[in-house]
Amino acid sequence: SLYANPHREGRIQTQAMISDGTQLRINGRCGSSGTIRVEIRDAEGVILEPCSKTNCDPFTGNSVGHTVTWNGNPDIPEKTWRKITFFLQEAEIFSFQFTASKSQGTWANVIHALGAPDASSQSRTDLA
Repeated sequence: SLYANPHREGRIQTQAMISDGTQLRINGRCGSSGTIRVEIRDAEGVILEPCSKTNCDPFTGNSVGHTVTWNGNPDIPEKTWRKITFFLQEAEIFSFQFTASKSQGTWANVIHALGAPDASSQSRTDLA
């Protein structure tokens, strides 16, 4: 897992990847005042609107399948190269997946690189 303490925001960015999925689910856990926000950019680093950090609805809970939204909208541009940046404050992220909709999706092997598939892992990488 990747962990950021409450004193400073942690940030991690993926390599560019492509997927047919149009929504993003995360497996994460936040502390009492913690948040996870997500920004999605294309391979050249241009934000894929509306998927900016500013527009991201902060995740503040503990879930193995939270669908990320930006101003209430879960949709991200289709079939384009994407770099995902996670912004964590007193939070931990274990994995993520692109899905076709809230009711579909499988964990993608190429993007299962963040660690444990559930929130019970005790292993941490401090980002701050």
